[in-house]
Amino acid sequence: MLDELLRAHSDLRTRPRAPKRNVAHVGNWFCNNDGAIMEEERRSISHKEDLISIAYAQKPTMRQFLESHIIFRLCWFWRKKPPPEMRECYKETRFYSSDERIDCYTTIAIFVTGLLMLIAPLWTMNVISRPYLKLGVITIFIVMFLSIVYYGTAAKPFETLAAIAAYSAVLIVFLQLRTSSS
Repeated sequence: MLDELLRAHSDLRTRPRAPKRNVAHVGNWFCNNDGAIMEEERRSISHKEDLISIAYAQKPTMRQFLESHIIFRLCWFWRKKPPPEMRECYKETRFYSSDERIDCYTTIAIFVTGLLMLIAPLWTMNVISRPYLKLGVITIFIVMFLSIVYYGTAAKPFETLAAIAAYSAVLIVFLQLRTSSS
């Protein structure tokens, strides 16, 4: 029994804190639905250090940024129909978005960006003849790639480092091939 309690407590401790945006939404719901929950339970929202995410999905920094802006959230492309059991009075003010559509768009955007990040430096280095300029091009594209991986994905630091190392190796190999064929 004690082991189960310790395991449950440990699982709760590993959960991330509730995002401020979610806490604000719950606070708004409390204001809009006065009396739906006892006052003692409503006060739990003021203990922000104790609030955790139950259904947590790690999202890339860029997606978090986009979701925090109203223009992104209200875009017709992401919208999905509200559930049929939703009250009519809420259908005008509540919007639902499709995670599948957002994930599909993100996947396509990352694929296209990755392809461009491989092709653009190769063509650029093909035109440049001086080695220092080629190294400058490689450096610029590595920094751009780093920022895209950091902000565009939910990769951990060591995964980001591995991606950057692989990308750098591809560019350096191309640089060596061009230098040896000249």
